[in-house]
Amino acid sequence: MPEAGTASNLSGARSPDPDRQQNSPARAGFHPLWSDMPRELGLVAHYGFKPPGVEHDLRSMQDFLSGQFSGRYTPRDSFQVHATIVYLGRVDEVDLEAVRRLAREWRSTFTQTLDIQFGGMLSVADPGIQTARTFDVASNWCLVHGWPVVSTTGGLHAKGDLAVMRRSVERFGFRHLYHDVSPFGDPNCYMKVGSLDGEPGPRSDIIEVRSYLAAHPFRLSVTYQDLVVVAYDDTTLPPERTVAVSLEAVAADPRAWDSFDLSRIS
Repeated sequence: MPEAGTASNLSGARSPDPDRQQNSPARAGFHPLWSDMPRELGLVAHYGFKPPGVEHDLRSMQDFLSGQFSGRYTPRDSFQVHATIVYLGRVDEVDLEAVRRLAREWRSTFTQTLDIQFGGMLSVADPGIQTARTFDVASNWCLVHGWPVVSTTGGLHAKGDLAVMRRSVERFGFRHLYHDVSPFGDPNCYMKVGSLDGEPGPRSDIIEVRSYLAAHPFRLSVTYQDLVVVAYDDTTLPPERTVAVSLEAVAADPRAWDSFDLSRIS
């Protein structure tokens, strides 16, 4: 996540005015190390090295995309691939104490693993979910969509847990950009797995990728310990220009922010 613009603050400003931001006073909880830096903050899962099984599944899918799009596809480095949870805002406008309060609440409430499945055959357990839409191309990015699943005697069912989680952050002053994609919020987990050179091509290519995912589903298990707050100025999150701290550390240590030298990405 986070790609800039995947959420807005509660004021509803999706593209905040830079001049207003430059002259605005620091909010409560704003860390001085982060002043005058046009950074973004996001909450993501599994940024960095992946579990071996996830790495294998990701590379298999990227290999398929390379073949499907005839050399026009560039896979994203697996280290940089992540699951977007919610965009928090620009560093110079985010109340870091609000992030800490969110981290502490989720430490108590996020106690069950989210088993997110990409692909396969899923029934819909909650409204607002379109399980056929497992792959899309947007602004030349290749996106895979998944949902938390629960297994019953009737099969696998896609759940709207992420929509509930995203609505819960509004209490802390954050709002997911796509909160209004349906009356039920945004239940999708999405990952940018690569990019295309030029237009995606015929609709049949998208259908072929969705068919591949239907036959080759993979899962991403997300726990509280997998959540990371990232500060970045490049939406692709290259490690040399990204600062990351676990949500667990944010909740536990009032000085968690202090261990990061953001000047290296200035």
